[in-house]
Amino acid sequence: MEHMASPLVTNEQAFSGEEKAQLVQLREEMEIIKDQMSKVAVVLDQLVQAVIAQREQRPKPEAQLSEITPLLQAMKVHVDSFPHALREVRRSDAATQKAVEGLSVRLREVESRLGIPCTASEPAP
Repeated sequence: MEHMASPLVTNEQAFSGEEKAQLVQLREEMEIIKDQMSKVAVVLDQLVQAVIAQREQRPKPEAQLSEITPLLQAMKVHVDSFPHALREVRRSDAATQKAVEGLSVRLREVESRLGIPCTASEPAP
């Protein structure tokens, strides 16, 4: 069994001169198409290589997520503790205000014992 170079290679004796010319033209067109397809394949290969290189250069979303996750957890801790911190500040503010009022009362008592009139010791409203 003979190996054929192309499906268009046939017994040339069965064709007329015009048919032979058409076969030659078809072979030439087929070679041109084959050449263009090989050029397209080269361009596609280059495009694939460029896409692969670009993907390798771009940071991986998993890597970014692993960097962001601890920050998000720390922010959550701070956000969750914020209401508690506000309560503590209010409590501290109330304790400070009570201490100032107590000092003011003691100052007035000391002033009254010493007989020093002082209006600055009056607590502010």
